[in-house]
Amino acid sequence: AHLISAGVLASVCPRGLIDEVLAQTGKTSQRERLLPASAVVYYVMALALWREAPLEEVLRVVCEGLQWLSGGQAGALQASKSAISQARSRLGSEVMRQLADRVLRPLARPDAPGAWYRGWRLMAVDGSCMDVADEAVNAEHFGYPGASRGQSAFPQARVLGLVECGTHVVVAASIAPYGHSEVAMAAQLLPAKLTGDMLVMADRNFYSFKLWQKACASGAKLLWRVKSNLGLPVQQELADGSYLSTVYDSDSRARRNAQQVRVMDYTLKESATPVHSSYRLVTNILDPEAAPALELAALSVAVRSGPSASRYGRAFGATFAGCWPSMAIRRISLKEPRSSCCDRRSCQRRTRSSRMASLGGGRCSNGMLRPVRHAAAGTGS
Repeated sequence: AHLISAGVLASVCPRGLIDEVLAQTGKTSQRERLLPASAVVYYVMALALWREAPLEEVLRVVCEGLQWLSGGQAGALQASKSAISQARSRLGSEVMRQLADRVLRPLARPDAPGAWYRGWRLMAVDGSCMDVADEAVNAEHFGYPGASRGQSAFPQARVLGLVECGTHVVVAASIAPYGHSEVAMAAQLLPAKLTGDMLVMADRNFYSFKLWQKACASGAKLLWRVKSNLGLPVQQELADGSYLSTVYDSDSRARRNAQQVRVMDYTLKESATPVHSSYRLVTNILDPEAAPALELAALSVAVRSGPSASRYGRAFGATFAGCWPSMAIRRISLKEPRSSCCDRRSCQRRTRSSRMASLGGGRCSNGMLRPVRHAAAGTGS
């Protein structure tokens, strides 16, 4: 079995590709070593397959598998933990990053169940945190999360992933210190990875106007959950229960930077777990016939069954299974669009003006502020 696993690694990452990346990064072995750079690359990938095995055992499996693939005899390789550590330090992280950029890609075929919706490839982006070894270098780079008393036991890295829902394949990933924002990480990762055939879903903490704009510029279709208190006034009600609205860049007071979105508000019924009173989705698919609101809401519920990107695909594959989950649709109740002021700021200005007018304040005909009349002391007014 371990020889087959080594063969899978070699088929996904051919030796020629690894040698090319090593040459581009300047990490090619300059002399004959017990652990050449190409073998260390396969070894690092194998560590993810046998995470519970001792380091020396994983190295033995990799070397035997590579020798078996090349038609040679599987000989024993003796390397200490110190030699392995030095070999990994020589390799560095840039080689693995560039190799991931070259290799990671969506794998779903056109007929794969749970991988497509109306011709769009279903993708999900989410973040999580993972413990790293409690060493001084890791503590300095990644940092510790806060705790009720002091700090946590291990440093933590923040991980962001773009996952294909139908196959559970991680198409792109980014690792950063614990204190980094997932939104900032997504702004660097997503624009170069999104394509026009994708429908990308994200949870409510990812939305920002700048990130939304960057993701839309890639040509991908977006279906993101946003906070229910986000000001999205009803500009045009649509037949499927959704409505059109406009989002603005909060940094632009003139509101010249605007983008139209389609909004869906819904609630969940008959849930075995606690739910929010209301959920809100925004999408850049403005035509309700291309993607009805009830279907998009059911799609979001099915995918959001997992708390992290790695679980998005598992939960989605189990519940979606290539057809609409009727159970999820029965649990969804679309809310009617509520008419509201089209501009919260102007509404606040009108409210302040009304208060000033009630006190006798406001502006004179020449535009100058008119002072507010105050009640005379001792009059009881």
